[in-house]
Amino acid sequence: EVLGHDGDVIGDAYEFLISQFASEAGKKAGEFYTPHMVSDMMAQIVTLDQKERRFFSIFDPTMGSGSLMLNVRNYLTHPDNVKYHGQELNTTTYNLAKMNLILHGVDAEEMNLRNGDTLNKDWPTDEPYTFDAVVMNPPYSANWSADTTFLDDSRFNRYGKLAPK
Repeated sequence: EVLGHDGDVIGDAYEFLISQFASEAGKKAGEFYTPHMVSDMMAQIVTLDQKERRFFSIFDPTMGSGSLMLNVRNYLTHPDNVKYHGQELNTTTYNLAKMNLILHGVDAEEMNLRNGDTLNKDWPTDEPYTFDAVVMNPPYSANWSADTTFLDDSRFNRYGKLAPK
């Protein structure tokens, strides 16, 4: 343990490097890293009145590096009983998220992660999942088809309009 540091040193160092990489390369790729203060605030909000849950499940449909999900456990009484569910479009970023969770001590059986496009194909749809919390930094800059058939999709149909391509 590093003097004055009470967290997971390797995991936290990895997350720091991800944030540095994301602030430079992410801008070019049109991806955005959620700043730690914003991520921390979101974690506090979604754990309100849920801190004491014996088991906790979290879902991030645009998980990026997985940091939003990891921050949630900082506000739980049982941080080792968290199931992480996430989906990420960018394959490299998806792999960064898996590595981030592993380096923060998350066991493989506690992760249910997918490399996929949340806008074009929502997930999970075939599993009977409900979650204790859902967090995300929406993919504002993502390119997608905006095909008019999405107006029949229950995620979009009540708005009568789709986000632009």
